[in-house]
Amino acid sequence: RLRLKLFVRPMLPDVRVPWTGALLRNGYWSQDQTLRDLIGGPPTNPPKLETPSVVPAPKPAPREESPKAGTPAEPARPTADAKEPLPKQSYAQVGVPTATLAATLTNWSAELNGLRLGLRLPETPEWRIGGQVGVELWVSNMGAKEVKFGHSGRTDAGLSVIARDNGGKDYRAEITQYDGVLYYFPWLLPPSHSVKVIEFNVRFDPPRKPGEHGRDAVFQLPPGDYKLHFVWTTPRLPNAPTTDWEGKLRSGGVEMKLLPE
Repeated sequence: RLRLKLFVRPMLPDVRVPWTGALLRNGYWSQDQTLRDLIGGPPTNPPKLETPSVVPAPKPAPREESPKAGTPAEPARPTADAKEPLPKQSYAQVGVPTATLAATLTNWSAELNGLRLGLRLPETPEWRIGGQVGVELWVSNMGAKEVKFGHSGRTDAGLSVIARDNGGKDYRAEITQYDGVLYYFPWLLPPSHSVKVIEFNVRFDPPRKPGEHGRDAVFQLPPGDYKLHFVWTTPRLPNAPTTDWEGKLRSGGVEMKLLPE
């Protein structure tokens, strides 16, 4: 105690150091702790914060009751993606009797689910680099029932033109792809009728010729002998019934001798 008094007195002359009995009675168990309390330092045993010992339990989820026996089941509710099939009156009836066109259509494709593809070309097409040839694609209903399908007149929607050389190598024509929204129109083709599905030009540009292709199918080929094939594809409309026609038709080959400029 004397040492403690000699140590504290120069720093805190007005501090009165209690007796050892008072220190024990007041809970001071060491001189270090007494010095901290006299000077005003932080206590060694800070009070603890009281936390609630009882946590409220979460409320139970509501219990679904099963239907009683004999109660009719509730009908399923349609979802947001559910769509009604297209009614028949939504389809435009198209086509002319095939008998009136049979003589002018050539290079027929194989029949697929009632439909086949035919071509209409000029009587004397000029296959020459730097030139172009107009082509019409027609679809004929060869079955006994009407055929419903989706149609778009854009050349970038389901059209392919392929040139095959004598060595069996295929060259595909370039067709400009448009950014606009693609629409398909519902068509109904009666039996024994044909309809023109697309009309365009096959163009034979010189190599490295710049420029836009537009609606044309553009080739850059060397002169030689080729066989042209035209492929027409149509998808099923998104909300159409599964009975609608969808598929791919490939025309018969057109013999072509491509001449230089």
